[in-house]
Amino acid sequence: MENRWNTIVKNLCRSKQKNVDEDTYQDTIECQLQLLGWFDGIESRPSLPNGASKTLIPDIVLNKDNHRVLPIEIKRPNNTLNERQVCQLSSYMRRLRLSLGLYIGENIQLYYDTPEDDNDAISVCTIELEENNPLGRKICNLLAFDNFDVKTLEDFCIEQLRMKNARNDFRKRIQEYVSPQTVSQNILELLKEKFLAEGFDNTIIDAELKKLSIRIDYHTENISTVIAKQTTPNKRIEGYHVGDTISLNKPYVPELQATKKRIDTDNIFLIRNRKGIDAKAIYKNGKMVVLKGSIFTSIISSSFKAYTSRNLAIKQSEKLPNGNYRLLEDFCFDSPSAASQVICGASTNGWIVWKTENGKTLKESIL
Repeated sequence: MENRWNTIVKNLCRSKQKNVDEDTYQDTIECQLQLLGWFDGIESRPSLPNGASKTLIPDIVLNKDNHRVLPIEIKRPNNTLNERQVCQLSSYMRRLRLSLGLYIGENIQLYYDTPEDDNDAISVCTIELEENNPLGRKICNLLAFDNFDVKTLEDFCIEQLRMKNARNDFRKRIQEYVSPQTVSQNILELLKEKFLAEGFDNTIIDAELKKLSIRIDYHTENISTVIAKQTTPNKRIEGYHVGDTISLNKPYVPELQATKKRIDTDNIFLIRNRKGIDAKAIYKNGKMVVLKGSIFTSIISSSFKAYTSRNLAIKQSEKLPNGNYRLLEDFCFDSPSAASQVICGASTNGWIVWKTENGKTLKESIL
């Protein structure tokens, strides 16, 4: 299914580059469904009775074994999904009495409608249009006509939803732990426990910890920065200079980067070349966190398109004498390819370009 997924990505991305209208995009998507074996099972814009005088018209409904099994909501490839569009897909799912739905626009999202509530369907996973995306290959396999089974797809959605809820619960617990009301006491207790275990005297520990103050700032709903300050300058705490920040720019980052020690033990992926590029990154939950100190190019090719991410990265970097840039803090990208494109200054396949110290690609490492 890997080759099919890559073909689908190329065709959908070509539509995105041309900024085609919704009808043209739907024609392209129907061709991709045929690539997955859906030849006679595609209903294009069927009318679904909805009350005495109303009808609902989903863009596509897939049929298998004489049963409607999956509604698909299609938007332009440069669309930004909004609440109204989610409600629209949910209404199709409810009218068809199906728990599953698919959105295809700027990305692909699989929706699941939990049977025990009246809320709209929930997005259980988002698949970015990138070649060799493992989740894309998985979805491609599940949606292939020969493999398609409602129960199997429901089980996949339930597991994705379980993992999503677990991440949310963990994030909530982290936010509670480092809330302004509890952060000082919690961190001081951790420090005391650590240094007691190392054999330091209790009286000395208490005296020195009284010199510490701890502050936390929030950006939007996410934890953004934990700053530890000491009244005596130039001291170190757990490998950080006093005043150093631990950036938590994405919800999953606390899991990655609670301390510098944790980062050093994680699997590091590299991009290095003779032009001075020297970048290190960690891959988690589909995201790529390029680490502080990484060096990326100042030269961009004609194929380069990620100007927004590049400009943001430059703002968080210093310029080196050779013209390249060095990141002054960790920088999170939405995908491996988004990260490698900014690092290399050209369109690249992050699943192949990012490698471990021993030459193993990111793709090989996570399969």
